[in-house]
Amino acid sequence: MADPAGHVDGVWLLRTGADGSAEVTPDGGPADLALDAAALAALHLGGEQASRLVAAGLATELTPGAARRADTLFRTTAEPWCPDHF
Repeated sequence: MADPAGHVDGVWLLRTGADGSAEVTPDGGPADLALDAAALAALHLGGEQASRLVAAGLATELTPGAARRADTLFRTTAEPWCPDHF
């Protein structure tokens, strides 16, 4: 993962449980999906899909099927919404 600020730079392992729990830890192994902090934020907020980010050139699928798995892992029933106007 690329992060100019350095907060999430590197390779991270995401483990999920059937109950919806998740754990993220630094990992030294090869990545399945390469993306920057902005793309990760879009996934985390639930407004974007990894497969669409790959199609747009904003993420790279390093392991076949990784984007589809990320689509499932980051899926949410709630759309991102901010009640404040800027």
